[in-house]
Amino acid sequence: MNSPETHESRLHAIYGIATLRVGLITGGLLVLVMLASLFAATRVPGFESFAGVRNDICRATFGLVMLIPIFWFLHRPRRMFASALIGWITFALGFDFAGMYFSNLFTTLGRTPFEVLILGLSFYGVVAAISWVSWMVLAVSHDPAVPASRHIHTTHHHR
Repeated sequence: MNSPETHESRLHAIYGIATLRVGLITGGLLVLVMLASLFAATRVPGFESFAGVRNDICRATFGLVMLIPIFWFLHRPRRMFASALIGWITFALGFDFAGMYFSNLFTTLGRTPFEVLILGLSFYGVVAAISWVSWMVLAVSHDPAVPASRHIHTTHHHR
């Protein structure tokens, strides 16, 4: 009826959906933060006198949103990277489309959409690798690696 294989495949499907969902939500939020920042910088003249504070708030908000897949999948580095990959590709596409509307966006920020994509993926790749190594170190520190005893069967040696 309810075999372990079907239970395991259900868990993989649920984790896959969560990875996709968190990635799309993160990407959508990153695009919203970017658009809100661009709107505040270009269409609200009252914020011009507070440009430094406005930019710092936008950067901090963007950074916090970037942390969503990291903390959501902290103990699962592959899912973290996959989710961040989905989110960052979504953001890079949004950045590319924003550059069509805001004509000098890429020259003003000094980054093309491809450079933004590579920067984000590099960041998330390093974080996923650090997460994986950290979990391996914790696992070894709790359960020391003991070499398994090897049984050599003399009847199976080939000459």
